[in-house]
Amino acid sequence: MSNSVTGFFQGIDNFGRNLIELEEHMKQAARKAAIENALHLLSEAMQQAPLYLGQIGPDGDLLKDEDGNIVSDHTGGKLRASGTVVHQEIPIAVGDENGSINVNTKLDTNTRIISQKIEVLVGFNTVYAMKQHEEVGYRHVEGKAKYLEDPLKENAEAFARNVQTELRKALEKYTNRQS
Repeated sequence: MSNSVTGFFQGIDNFGRNLIELEEHMKQAARKAAIENALHLLSEAMQQAPLYLGQIGPDGDLLKDEDGNIVSDHTGGKLRASGTVVHQEIPIAVGDENGSINVNTKLDTNTRIISQKIEVLVGFNTVYAMKQHEEVGYRHVEGKAKYLEDPLKENAEAFARNVQTELRKALEKYTNRQS
């Protein structure tokens, strides 16, 4: 084989390796943005989630005693505390009853992405979370229905910009490294 043919095939091999490496960098950037967006969404959703001073039954209604009085619950933040962010079945962050978010500091953000999809789930895991979210007729002393949906809609453009920014930064960093 001539040197030009050998160089051509080596160039194709390098190009293929570079594409694979670039794809991995772009996935890492997209994952970083998705996790940042999810943490922001969880924070806002926790602030908007209903806060009760009464105990809530498994059906999502306030528990009452025989006389019709609301059964007291001084913790009040169980719904907010059930807020969670999950990526690849790994809990990234969970809420607490004080309205804070505890981030998993042991999470290795450089691990290889297992699937083609970059999916981060944000939700609340009490048995009554969905009913409290969907029932717009409930009157809440603090918080409201649609506590997850509204902040998602309100931040959709900012979340998209964050993904674009992270992808652009990753591409620039990768191309500058290759120069």
